Amino acid sequence: MFCCLFSIYTRIYTEPFFLGVLSSVTIEILQFLLMTGVSDIDDVFFNACGVLLGYGLYFLLGQICVKNPNKD
Repeated sequence: MFCCLFSIYTRIYTEPFFLGVLSSVTIEILQFLLMTGVSDIDDVFFNACGVLLGYGLYFLLGQICVKNPNKD
């Protein structure tokens, strides 16, 4: 049962996570090549954590709003 739940959540988070990491790595490579900033792996790590946190909150709030729609 745990494997089924893990695979569902893995599919939900995989695409946004890799898009976030890819964009962060792209920015870091451009900073290095153009010598416009300091390239650091910490930025990639923290941006990836931010992507997971932000998308997780988006997903949870979406679930809450769907379960409790505003009845006017």
